[in-house]
Amino acid sequence: MIRMGLIGLGGISKTHIRTYKAMGDRVTLQAAAEINEALLNEVCDREAIPERYTDPLKLIREAHIDALTICMPPVGRAELIGAAVARGIPVLCEKPMATTEEEARRIEKICAASDVPVLVNFKMRQGDNFQKIKEFLEKPGVGKPLTILCRYALVTDLAIWQPPKWFWDMKTSGGLLIENGGHIIDYLLWIAGGVDRLYAYLEQKTIADRPEAYMRETQTEDNAILIMKHQGGCTTTLLNTICYPGNRDASLEIATSGGYFIELSECKHLRIRSGEQIILDAPDERYGVGDCYTSKHFINDVLLDGQKPFVDYRDGAAALRIALAARASARKNAWVVPGGLEE
Repeated sequence: MIRMGLIGLGGISKTHIRTYKAMGDRVTLQAAAEINEALLNEVCDREAIPERYTDPLKLIREAHIDALTICMPPVGRAELIGAAVARGIPVLCEKPMATTEEEARRIEKICAASDVPVLVNFKMRQGDNFQKIKEFLEKPGVGKPLTILCRYALVTDLAIWQPPKWFWDMKTSGGLLIENGGHIIDYLLWIAGGVDRLYAYLEQKTIADRPEAYMRETQTEDNAILIMKHQGGCTTTLLNTICYPGNRDASLEIATSGGYFIELSECKHLRIRSGEQIILDAPDERYGVGDCYTSKHFINDVLLDGQKPFVDYRDGAAALRIALAARASARKNAWVVPGGLEE
């Protein structure tokens, strides 16, 4: 049985707790850390978690755990990952893995020198229809993606993000593209390959009208447009926004060199055409991409079966660098390569 430690007991932790508890005798919730002591006691009492800490580093150093799931806000994750790897504790980290290039390099150096698994939870890879697209693109004759049009829209009602304020604070979240857009950026890199150069335009639309001073003054974007030139020749246009009404989530249009056209609407409905002939019309996938696929993969495949991670720290660093390059491009009004350098 895997004894799991959990750091951060906010909203996303509920999904991991529910998933782990449903896995029966394969995993048990052994320890939790949360700076809000009242929340810590409430969750640990309700979920029968025996060890509790207000200091996450103390949990890593002292708790009787075999693995760790990190759900706290993004800033400071590098220190936690480093401490866990030093103890030989495998990690599943919520995205983003880090918020700065310096943090990413620190994590890469730590992980590259160790065989301790460090996974990053990118949800777009988890959905059945998203995986069907990846599988279809790998079939003979389909060809490579030539152009991709993608929209990734977060829920419009900003009230759901208050509190906490950390989501709109660049110092703690890294901004919309890093904290939210990392999901779809990772998926685009997965299906279309690395990026040679990109151009981005970032702006505040909805946030600028909010009465809260911290939201008016924040430097984070709520509407981002990226054009990415992939190393394999594909050109992707991505809109990451909160300005669409309702929870629209992700839509994709992909044209391939083999003459196929792939459409995914609102994460739900997948259709593939060859010319005007429909060759796949998949049933709608329920909203809420995947079913905590990465948590199950972490326990069943990586920890219990010894498989290599489906997604790891290298993918986390790659997605982060695209978002950082986008911010550099918008600031300079220029094409840049990942890393923020002008072309």
